[in-house]
Amino acid sequence: MKSIFLLSGFLMLLNQGYSQSDSCQNPLLCPQGITRGKSLEGAFGPYLEYRQPDYQISIPRELGYQNNLPYHDLLQSGLNSLLLEYKNYHGDVTASSYLIFSYGNYHPFKKEILDFLNQNVFGNRKILLTIFDWINPYYQRVFQELTVEEQKILYSKSKQAEQYVQLVMKEKNYEKFEQWLLENDEKKDEKLVGFFERRVQKKQWTLADCEFWVKKVKDSFPKMKDEKLVSSHYQVIQNIENGIQIVTNHLGYYFITADQQNQVLTKEQNFIQYQPFDRSFLIFERMNHRYSTKCYLDENNVLEFPIDPSWSDWRWLSENLIYAEKESDEEPLTKLLFDTKNSKVLFTDFGFLIPSFNGKFLELIQQDGHLKLLNSDGIELTKQELVIQITTVIDPISYEKEEIFIPIIHYSMDGKFLIIENSKAKFGMMDENGIEILPFKYEKLAFSEDSKMVLVWKKLNATPQSYSLEKKQFLPSK
Repeated sequence: MKSIFLLSGFLMLLNQGYSQSDSCQNPLLCPQGITRGKSLEGAFGPYLEYRQPDYQISIPRELGYQNNLPYHDLLQSGLNSLLLEYKNYHGDVTASSYLIFSYGNYHPFKKEILDFLNQNVFGNRKILLTIFDWINPYYQRVFQELTVEEQKILYSKSKQAEQYVQLVMKEKNYEKFEQWLLENDEKKDEKLVGFFERRVQKKQWTLADCEFWVKKVKDSFPKMKDEKLVSSHYQVIQNIENGIQIVTNHLGYYFITADQQNQVLTKEQNFIQYQPFDRSFLIFERMNHRYSTKCYLDENNVLEFPIDPSWSDWRWLSENLIYAEKESDEEPLTKLLFDTKNSKVLFTDFGFLIPSFNGKFLELIQQDGHLKLLNSDGIELTKQELVIQITTVIDPISYEKEEIFIPIIHYSMDGKFLIIENSKAKFGMMDENGIEILPFKYEKLAFSEDSKMVLVWKKLNATPQSYSLEKKQFLPSK
């Protein structure tokens, strides 16, 4: 598809560009995730979709025909093509019709627009120069965002146009042009060379006009990145912390890197997403939004992958315990508690798992409402029958009813002692190792505010006795 930006994408231009801060998130290349039910033009299946960049486009007053041409949409489509199309197809599409001419997934053209361009714009050098000056900084900004591999491809397009105009259109020596293509390992870009041919055929340009624009492109083509620098081969998607980055290469594949991209921590992936709430990474090996592998980065910048590849989600609860989930198209969600020390599953198909004191204790609530109290190794601390208690509260504003858990386990401030209410509504106390300190026979137990004492009710309406945790004995009544 032809447009005013058949030229504009090709005229990429001027040496003064936009600097890019190494510490900021990429303002243009922001992934939204893998699509669900959407495909690229000429392809089948999902792809990685990016948020529409804000190019901050403004339309100068001196641009003519503003009532006839959607300048904003035309420029935006050209910039999107330049920024995204090569990555969209993992490098399989190199035609200028997609990379420059907005022919692919981003073109906004209608027949009446193309007709107007041919009749009023392409043959008017003054208007084209005004457009050139307008689009110049926008294309420059996007060009500087690209990897050096993409920049070299675009540079090769300008060289092919130069050779075609000189060898074919001027010298009428097509064999020499073919020889140039062969020597430079290039394929003829039909849309690119056809653009110049059509301008002459339609009497919009002369051969001198073609030479003028080829020279203008050559003279103003921006300086490319230094391919000796590692950073030239990646675009930063997200800065994490301590030099860790998510980056993409020219083929649209994602990597996790460290040390200013000098250390690549992963093989190529279709997509990598960082989850700051638990500092994990979701790695999508397949272009499918439902299937990802969750991993963590340790202090040595080594990625920890799940022990079982079928785990759809997992996290460390303690040095030896992992909480994990398994889910597939064939089976519903399954929760499990895995013991890494003994390489076995301790519990499965439970309702909730509540860590306390940084994983020092675990409250495992089973589907039937029974509760198991575990230590950080997954060992049950008590054989007492524990059942969760639920009460209904009413929101004072919305008056909606809500069920909440009533705690039946209370921890001292240092986590060394636990007061527990069993299923018979009797209270007892044990230490962090599961050793019973006070038997399960009391009507109520409660820690003092400083957790140095325990108030003990043998009967609910009686005066409580005080038990010293330091002396491990009841204190005399006053």
